[in-house]
Amino acid sequence: MNEDWVNKDMWRRVRVENELWNCFFGKRELPTKAECREWALLLGVPDEYRGGKVTDVFTQPEPVCMVQKDD
Repeated sequence: MNEDWVNKDMWRRVRVENELWNCFFGKRELPTKAECREWALLLGVPDEYRGGKVTDVFTQPEPVCMVQKDD
């Protein structure tokens, strides 16, 4: 396993986890809609796929995410 990838992945998760803990303890306001989107992308999309660095991306024929806009 590539340790560099694991470390980058872990630090992205730690960053979001710390923000959520700060919300829980009242050290910051609840996240905005934009922050929630940013955090979701941070957790779900590796750096290499953001900003067009990787162009050979497999696309699913059906939507993979089952979250609805009104959820």
